[in-house]
Amino acid sequence: MHCTMIAQSVTVRVARKPMGSRVLRADRVIPRPRNAFKGRVAQFNSRTRGPTPCRAQVGLFFSTSTGKTEDVASIISKEMGTAEPRDISDVKVSTLADFDGLVVGAPTWNTGADSERSGTGWDDVLNDISGLDLNGKPVAVFGLGDSVSYGEYFCDAMEEVYRHFKDAGANMVGHWPAGDYQHEDSKALLDEGTFCGLALDEDNEDDKTEDRIKAWVKQLKGEGL
Repeated sequence: MHCTMIAQSVTVRVARKPMGSRVLRADRVIPRPRNAFKGRVAQFNSRTRGPTPCRAQVGLFFSTSTGKTEDVASIISKEMGTAEPRDISDVKVSTLADFDGLVVGAPTWNTGADSERSGTGWDDVLNDISGLDLNGKPVAVFGLGDSVSYGEYFCDAMEEVYRHFKDAGANMVGHWPAGDYQHEDSKALLDEGTFCGLALDEDNEDDKTEDRIKAWVKQLKGEGL
């Protein structure tokens, strides 16, 4: 009898519920996969943080007079998978050092000039770029020129941009063969057979631009960009 009373007492305590308590019903609980929260965090990070930390962040900058260099920069951006290209006039020069690598492009406008050959925003910032500490970061240069009407000065501005980044300690990559062009001469030639970067002619050889860019980007990826 003593044992029976104890069992009844226990039964009463279990059956009674405190006032206002909630009863969780199994059919109202929606199970989630174990990694559901992790996935939502990843989606949030992708919306707010831009490129993933494990991926090298390459900055792509240009200047332009007619819009052609900007068009080319957009093609390079898509091929490389970088962020949108930006006009060098719209950024602080000091921020260039924040990137893991750089791709920069300029047209040649002031043909035959000893300096300020692009006739664009590059002319205003090149001396400041020389004062940066790029400390071996990979930098590649591309340039636009006219190999027929201005064949003696083809892509001259590319050399000027190249030289100032090199003075800042950058590891200059992306040298490009000069054999498949019809120019007479260029300050951008490192030797008889190599440009200091990718030379493009949108006036006379625009049909070769995309193939040249694809091959160049593949080369850059093999050189650390």
